[in-house]
Amino acid sequence: MADEIFHGNNEAQSLQQLRAKLRQGLMVGGVVLLAICAGAGGWAWQRHSLHLAQQKASARYFTALQLQNNATNREKAALEFADLAAHAPEGVRSYAAMRLADYRARTGQLGEANTLWQQVIHDRKADPALQGMARFLVLNMALQHGSLPPAELQKGFEALIKDNSSWSGLAREGLVALDLQPGATQAQQAEAKRLLGEIVHAPDTSAALRERASLVLQILGEAG
Repeated sequence: MADEIFHGNNEAQSLQQLRAKLRQGLMVGGVVLLAICAGAGGWAWQRHSLHLAQQKASARYFTALQLQNNATNREKAALEFADLAAHAPEGVRSYAAMRLADYRARTGQLGEANTLWQQVIHDRKADPALQGMARFLVLNMALQHGSLPPAELQKGFEALIKDNSSWSGLAREGLVALDLQPGATQAQQAEAKRLLGEIVHAPDTSAALRERASLVLQILGEAG
């Protein structure tokens, strides 16, 4: 009888321990579930907040575009673009930076324009097409003003071509300009002709770029 009572007590104690472990497990599971739900809810709220912020920033961006059409409001538009370029969420920030850079370049503020283009280039969340545009504009400005050595310009233009971006045609034109600088050798002229031929025959070359390339080829042919 004592053995039966002891055995019964052991079973009861084991059941109590099992129930305690189950309760503990359920509590832990509940905490994990709550954490997962809270995390998912936080992520959803972040996406919702980002969407709302993008909508507001987009509205401000298009309002600034309208202001820019009026000469008396262009500085006001520039201030709006500057704020968006600094604080707007992804998807609007880089577009505002490019608009402001264009305005700064047109008004002779080349240093500020270059800084804004560099901002877009190094923004990991920027549109790759905008990044390609910014890279080309930095190189083009440096080519026009001689602010970078030819070797560095060549490397930059070649990188754009290698990326096979929509700016590869203009990058080839940049290389042609480097090859046809005063004192160009026959080898450089020959390389310029090769690049011009690629521009002319590329299916995605714009009509204006093809026309320029054909004209330069014609001049080089006459000169040769």
